[in-house]
Amino acid sequence: MGDAVDPLDGAFVAAILLTLVDDDSAVRLLAPLDAAEIRRLGPAMLAVSNATVPQIEDAIDAFLNRCRESTTIGTDVEARTRSIFSQALGEGRACSVLPSPVNPLDRLRVTLRWLSRDRIIATLRSESPQAAALIVASLDPLVAAEALQELDEARRIDVVLRAARLGTVEASAIEALCRDLETPTDEEALSSVKVDAATGLAKVVAKLPREQSTRLIGAIRKRDRALAERVEDEMFDFGDLAAVPDRDLTTLLRTIDSSVLAMALRGADAKLADRLLGCLSARSAQSLRDDISEAAPAKRADVVEAQRSIIAAARSMANDGTIQLSITSDDYV
Repeated sequence: MGDAVDPLDGAFVAAILLTLVDDDSAVRLLAPLDAAEIRRLGPAMLAVSNATVPQIEDAIDAFLNRCRESTTIGTDVEARTRSIFSQALGEGRACSVLPSPVNPLDRLRVTLRWLSRDRIIATLRSESPQAAALIVASLDPLVAAEALQELDEARRIDVVLRAARLGTVEASAIEALCRDLETPTDEEALSSVKVDAATGLAKVVAKLPREQSTRLIGAIRKRDRALAERVEDEMFDFGDLAAVPDRDLTTLLRTIDSSVLAMALRGADAKLADRLLGCLSARSAQSLRDDISEAAPAKRADVVEAQRSIIAAARSMANDGTIQLSITSDDYV
């Protein structure tokens, strides 16, 4: 007997509805779903056989209520439009009147979401270093970090360094990689794709255990100092201060000039700004609020520079052990 299923759970509602339509309609409804949605829906459909009449009625009512609240036309408009135009005009003429399909890099990211952890690790080990680098740059940061931990250190450093340097990647290379992963790619893809890997890679490195991330950054610094500094800069942004304990925030803010903090807070999320101000004395916090409300408009570049200077100070203090910076991973401080 499987676990009890909440009759108002979205997956259970969807499973009920799928059993009420014919097989062809069910297949068409399932086709646009991604891997995570399919994995959620499968067990729910198996549980439907035990559903009671009241549960089925509740599920249908829940669906109707959600339809009344919805303001969207549909989630697969592009695919349906292309299908209709292709049937009406023929494939060639349809392609000539509709915009080009999705970026091949987006297709690769979708492809990777369907792969198991073991498949990803095996692919990172067996593919060429450049292909492995493209995979790491396209994966979810947490998945990439977990997979990188399974590689030997020399391979891990090589792949990460290549990922950070990817720059422009030929669409043909992405298409070949998609074929290797047994997933079709679109022939109308762009001739080349700009991969901004350093930012995403920094989040991957931030999720590695501290010892591994430190060695990795050190190895990158030996080969490319500027790249290492860029990755370090991207590993922790101003919004991540929300995860820092109040005690450490107070210690950090004591070292920051009030004018710099006032400028940085102008571009901060309201909750984060309130939290930072709460780490100051009541008088200092009120003074900063007055300065911000009375100041003339500031250039975005000045706000970003002020935030970066605070993050640089935080990273320096973390490196010498004065404060701790938490970056979503329990192993990284």
